Amino acid sequence: MEPTKDANGVAWCTGSGYAIRRTALEAVGGWPVGSLEEGVYTSSLLLGFGWETAYCHEPLQFGIVPDTLVGHLKQRTRWTVGTFQTAIKLNFCLYGRLVRRMSVCARLSATVSAMDVLFKIFLPIALSSIPVVLISGGQLVAFTSYTQLRWKTRLCFASLILRRLNEYISFIPSGYRLAHRDTVAQIWMAPFHGLAVIRGFLLPSRLGGQAMGFSSSGSIKSMINERDPKSRAPLFRRLKTVLWDYGLWVHLSYAVFLLLVILHSTFHGIISNGDFHARLMYLFTHAFWPPMLWLLALTASLTPIRYAICPPDMPDREELLDRHSKAGIARPMEHWKKKRYSKKTFWLELQLSGITLYVTAIFLGSFFV
Repeated sequence: MEPTKDANGVAWCTGSGYAIRRTALEAVGGWPVGSLEEGVYTSSLLLGFGWETAYCHEPLQFGIVPDTLVGHLKQRTRWTVGTFQTAIKLNFCLYGRLVRRMSVCARLSATVSAMDVLFKIFLPIALSSIPVVLISGGQLVAFTSYTQLRWKTRLCFASLILRRLNEYISFIPSGYRLAHRDTVAQIWMAPFHGLAVIRGFLLPSRLGGQAMGFSSSGSIKSMINERDPKSRAPLFRRLKTVLWDYGLWVHLSYAVFLLLVILHSTFHGIISNGDFHARLMYLFTHAFWPPMLWLLALTASLTPIRYAICPPDMPDREELLDRHSKAGIARPMEHWKKKRYSKKTFWLELQLSGITLYVTAIFLGSFFV
């Protein structure tokens, strides 16, 4: 997202690898407090006081990211809560002394970021609507005639192709694979983001509302050491911790429910309709309506479960560094700076390619059926 924001002059000073002019920091009153996302708060104040921000799209600095599931969950939910905190403190960057010199693009970016936080509350509801509609006997597409259904099918094809082209183009700065991984993460992280926002801003304390505390990413320890091949907890304990202690039983329940509903809908469509055409129409307007969003939702919800079962092996930090024998200075080895791919890397792309071929075949078939 940063290259896109930078192109509009509204880049954020995120992460541990940014430099700031001292006079700019003093102009906004020093390091701001009162938000869990200090990077967003600092950036918003700089833009509000008329300073410029920029994103340097070069690999100049390599920092440490959470290497455990619990660290990832706490960091990302902290970002979500902190972003919304900043928006509230700055009146969503629409008015006020602290944002008086902010550009139109900066105000729009801040407002959209805040709205994205609220959207994360409703994303799990939207994803749950698919199995609920199917299990209640409804269909995923409404139509009054076969001509209308054909045109809806063709529009689904056009929408999918345009979206795939947009992905290939807009993901160029960050890398296609990285951007898709983030898209999947947005889906399975949505319940955590939504719950964090509801607890932090909507619920009173007597109903479970609570303010989130700040914890630096490097200080969060895992109970299962899932990435250490030597001290990694056994499979049963990893699953128990992830499913129960971390709350991922919600994801497993959703995946099982969704899969059972799809199987039930498919089986019902095959045995409850007389001729071949009626069966095909039932399947097409129910579980197999393009672009079969339930398949991506199923894969995304199982991502953290798969991670708990088969986590990656993380080498010791010293094995990742090239340390000077005399000076003691350590730098990341060139090998570990590069992107690495495995068979698991292409699993999502296999699904996306399969869905694209399926929707293309349906599109071509709409001219003959």
